[in-house]
Order: sequence, then structure tokens, then C-alpha cells
Amino acid sequence: MICITGIGIVSALGIGVEANSSALRSLHSGIAPVRWLDTVHKEMLAGEVPASNSELRALLNMPVNQPTNRTILLGKLALREALRHAGPLPQSARTALLNGTTVGGMDRSEQLIREILAGGASFPDAALHDCGATTDGIAEGEGSWAVVTTLSTACSSAANAIVVGAGMIRAGKADCVVAGGSECLSKFHLNGFNSLMILDSGRCRPFADDRAGLNLGEGAAYVVLESETSANARGAQILGYLSGWKNACDAFHLTATSPDGDGARLAMTGALQTAGLKPSDIDYVNAHGTGTPNNDATELEALQQVFGENLPPFASTKWLTGHTTSASGSIEAVFCLLALQQQFLPGLSERPSRPLRHILCNAFGFGGNDSALIFSSDASRTETPVPCVPQQKIIIQDAVQISLQQPFSDAWIESPKTYDTPYARAVDPDFKPWMSAGEARRLGRMLKRVLATTKKVLAENHIEHPDAIITGTGLGSIEDTEQILFQMLENGETMVSPTHFMQSTHNTLSSVIAIATRTHSYNATYSHRQLSFESAMYDACMQLQNAEVRNVLLGAHDGMTENYFRFLRSFGYVGQPRQWTAGEVAVSFLLRGADASEAKGQVEIAGHRLFHRPSLAELKQALDVMLHDGGLRLSDIGGVLTGVNGSADNDTYYNNVCPRLFPGMRLILYKHLFGENYTVSALGMYAAFRILQRSPLPAALLLFNNSEAGASLTLLKKEL
Repeated sequence: MICITGIGIVSALGIGVEANSSALRSLHSGIAPVRWLDTVHKEMLAGEVPASNSELRALLNMPVNQPTNRTILLGKLALREALRHAGPLPQSARTALLNGTTVGGMDRSEQLIREILAGGASFPDAALHDCGATTDGIAEGEGSWAVVTTLSTACSSAANAIVVGAGMIRAGKADCVVAGGSECLSKFHLNGFNSLMILDSGRCRPFADDRAGLNLGEGAAYVVLESETSANARGAQILGYLSGWKNACDAFHLTATSPDGDGARLAMTGALQTAGLKPSDIDYVNAHGTGTPNNDATELEALQQVFGENLPPFASTKWLTGHTTSASGSIEAVFCLLALQQQFLPGLSERPSRPLRHILCNAFGFGGNDSALIFSSDASRTETPVPCVPQQKIIIQDAVQISLQQPFSDAWIESPKTYDTPYARAVDPDFKPWMSAGEARRLGRMLKRVLATTKKVLAENHIEHPDAIITGTGLGSIEDTEQILFQMLENGETMVSPTHFMQSTHNTLSSVIAIATRTHSYNATYSHRQLSFESAMYDACMQLQNAEVRNVLLGAHDGMTENYFRFLRSFGYVGQPRQWTAGEVAVSFLLRGADASEAKGQVEIAGHRLFHRPSLAELKQALDVMLHDGGLRLSDIGGVLTGVNGSADNDTYYNNVCPRLFPGMRLILYKHLFGENYTVSALGMYAAFRILQRSPLPAALLLFNNSEAGASLTLLKKEL
């Protein structure tokens, strides 16, 4: 069983567990006219956290001049409370922080957009725009982390952080995982939701006959997940158990839910199966319940399919907090744990008719990304199946790329394209064979690349529906994000395009694949700066090693616009005097599990590790373990593929580390061919894969990638 030993929360109901518990039990709503958000829509109702940014800073004892954003402030408060609640974790514990967010630091970016476009002075807090930077800001100074990463699956982000955390503990990859999410209100997503015409001008009324839409909210919450061994060893107080979890995909539309509720039904039945429970064991359902006509009808249909005529009490708490989007899954997870402890029904005035033992909690996101969690008060009541972890190999079956080099081609190995500009767009193929005329008109350039690389790699391997779709992206569809910011800049807050808003959400990249292939299985998107692809690969390897799936469609996709290039250059990430071209990335891998005989002659991922601010000693120890587990010696390594990019600041790191880890070995470069980008390391792995395919030497290749806040080691080998 997976124990829960700490919780922390900030919402419109108040700051801290006690304030939220009191307001929740008294059904005191935190929804009111917008106060803190600088918007022209002051008439709109929202669930804002009852504190200004300066007041939040004061609660955190954060210096006034320290760069931050509201998502960081909310997240740090909730995280700090969860860790305090859990008590001191052992220094030796392998502890991960998994954070869910979608808007990241958008509240600051939209304030600074004029200065950014003008190419003015560097703004340190503008550099906190992306999701991964926001997560790093939340993590900074709050704990000792082995792994830190970000899930960005819209309104199911925090719930999926909990799903992945549970998988890490069951797979033995972590002793303790702090999982949840943080999201502040911004003009970007207030006006984006308004463009979809799903905001209620009054108070939202989930599941009511006269419901008319949702009220947005903001907040943050985290739960401390821990193995029983770890919790018992330190005598931790166990608040409850995470007994079941499942992620599935509706595969229907980028924002609307399907009438039959396939994704919601699959998530709930999958969570029950993981927990070893029957529908009749569930005592209460904390519904996603946004208050929109479409969502509530779909969820009710799915609930009736799962529970039949014996539907337990259910309710949504969003009429109290507003829809806190990416943070909603963890905020409502805390509500479920409070309900188990205090025996009440969140969102309802009635008392439970029987003791609450098992609560089902739903979280559904754009693109049909649906997740369900089950929280239990008594571990003995459930029989979680022991995961089957066979000693199978993970092989790269195939890969397809669109980049600065020739698309769908390996011609770059013999005759690479060269660039002498600081920034270049990818070379696109003819998209017509890979999408309909309607898709070609509707989708932006980046989503076209996603579909083209995906459909090509699936078609060439005769796979119709992959078992899992996992994507890494640093920025999502940056072109669509830019367009919304430009529209607000030029036209105010009344002319935001719904199409651009739908496509700007990071997990649109994974969702558009699921919709195009009608794939209802596991679907996740990671957005953690330079470790976005590595985080996605970490999850893919875990899914395969746990025998959860047979194959994984693993992707890395990032664009680059001229404006965003200037923005990144303003704080030194690209465009330095000796740095190579900044480019774009679209690469899709097909990974699958194989036994030892099947792996012969194939390129195998023999090891993969993520780190948060590692020391050289930690990297050396991890490398030794990976070599041992992969049946290799250091002398077997034929080359070291590095992230050298021509910039002195970046390359100094490799010049210091590589000779110590790999003395006397040759370095293999790839960024001079593919450019610099948040997920360009995926093209590094693509290059390693092709080198190993084409030649018996090098016998093994090590891909090493570094970022400011983390690093990864990936070991590829090919047994002849």
C-alpha cells in the first residue's frame, strides 16, 4: 500500500489545512468578484486565494526583490505545509517532487510582454515563464530532492502527478514522493476559458439542471506519498492510503468531453482494478463536476456506467473553490483525505449514511486526459495487486524526426545541412499524406509535425493504437501562446481566439495524437525545461518495466518563434556569440519491451536516471550502477554524446564533468546539426540510435544532458 503522511493546501477557502477544513465543513464558498487579478473583467466571479502577492511573500519570508510569480508563491506555501505535516524525512530517502501546472508564470509574462517584445533589459522573473521553471522555483529551498519534474496535462495535471508518484513508489524508484500541483489565475486562461463560452456569470452550479458554466479558481496542494516500509521505519503518522489510480484518454476532442464518457469510465474502472475494489465498496465520489453542461452530463453518464443503480453519494466542491484547473486534482485529494478523517461528505449538507472507507476522486483535463484516484482509510480493506516486473529489456524499435535537418531522413549523417544564422525553423515535409485537409487548415505548424512524425512511426511498425502516449515539451505550442498574448496586447481582453487557446495547452501535443489514432490508453505530457524529454522517457521506461504496457509512443516536440528566440536570448539561453543555431524539434520514438533473445541486435535503453542538482560523486555512483545493471564496463563505451552547444557558459560544465566521468573518451556532438532547444536532447538520442543501428561501433553510447536544475544519464547499447 502507498501511505499518505502529509498534506498541504492553499485555496479560495483559505491558507492551510485547518482553514480549508473549516470552510469545507461549513460549506463556506470562497467564490467572489475578482480582486487580485489585474483584469478588465472585474464583474467575473472566481475563487481567488485570499491574499495579495505581497502578503504571500510575507508568509514565506521571501525577499521583496526575489524573482517569483503567483504560482510559485501558492505552491511554496502548500508544499511547505505538506512537508511540515509529514515530519522530517530521512536524509537518505530517495524523495521526488512531482508538480502539475499549465500556466506556470504566465501571470508575470503577460505583464512584461511589451518589454519582452521590445528587447529591453533582462527580466529575471520573466525567465520563470515556463512550467518547469515555476516548479524549480517551488522546489528551491524547500527540501532535498532526488528528482524534480513537471506534468502538464491541463486540469488533470496534479492528479497525474499523484498517479506517476504512485508508480514510482511501486516500482521502487522512490521511497517518498511529494505530488500535487499549483496554479494561479491569469488573464491568459481567464480570457481563454471565456473564449470557449464556458464561464458562468453567476456562481457555478455543478450537476444542477440550470448549470451554465464554471467559475475559475486558483490554489495549490500537495500530498506526501510514502512506501509502508519508509513510513513505518520513521514512525510516521499515516493519514490515509492511496489504494487505486488510473489515467486514460477520452480521445474525442481538444476541449469537449465525449457523450459516452469513455475516458472517465476507463479511468474509474482502472482505479478500482488497481485498488482491488468493487464499485459497491466506494462510499463517496468527489466528482470533477465543473458546472458546464457538457462535462457534467458526460461524467454522470460515466458514473452510471460504472455504478449502475447503486451510485453512491457524489458531489463537486468547485462551487466552493472555483475550478482550480491544474491544481484541482490535488486540492480535491486533500478534501477526500479530510473527509475520511472527519467523516463528512465534501460539497454536501447531508451526513454519510455509512462510514466512509473508500473515496473515489475524479480529475479530467482538456484533450480528454482523465484520471481517477481512490483514497482509503484502512489498508486491510484493499488488496492491491503486486506489480509484475519481469526482467525485460527496453528497446527503441523505431524513430522519426523533423528538425533543422532533412525531414524523415538520415541524410544528415552523410550530408548535413549547415546554418550560419542564430535562429532557424525546422525543415517541414509534405504534410498531406499524414492528415486531412481539415486538420491541415486547423492545426498549427507544430501540431502538424506531431501528427506527421507520430503517424509515420506507427504506420511503419503496423501499430494502430499505442499502449501509451508520453510527450516531453518545454513550451508546448508556443506559436498559439504568442498569438493569445498578442491579441490581448493589441485588442484588450475581448478578442482571444478559442482555437489558439485550445492548441496552446501543453498536453494538446499528446491529445491530438490520441484523438487522431482513437487511443484511450495512458496519456501524459511533461514540461520541465531541458529535462522535459528525459522526464517523459523516465515515465515511459517505468511503464514498460512495470509491464503496464507493451509499447510506448514517446515524443519530444518544441517550436521556436522569432519573438521567443529574442526572449530566450535576453537572458542568455540562446544566441550567444559562439553558440550554434537555435532550432526546432519534432521526434517520435516507438519503445517496446522485449526479452533477452528479442533484444539481440536491437538498440536497448540499458539505463536511464534523472537527477536534481547532482554532485559529481552522485553522477559517478549512478553511472557505475547503470553500467553494472547493463552488463557493461566503462571501457565498453565507444563515445559520449554531449550537450555541448558552442557557448562558453554551457560547455564549461561538460569540460569539467566529462573527463572525470569518462576519462580519455571521445565526445560526440549533435547540437551543431540540430540546434539548441529545450527538447533537442531527444534528437541527440535519435542520433545515438541511428549511429548504433548503422555500425557495430561504438558498442555503447552514453547520452548526457544537463540543465541548471537537473541532469540525466541515459545508457544505450546494442548487443551483436
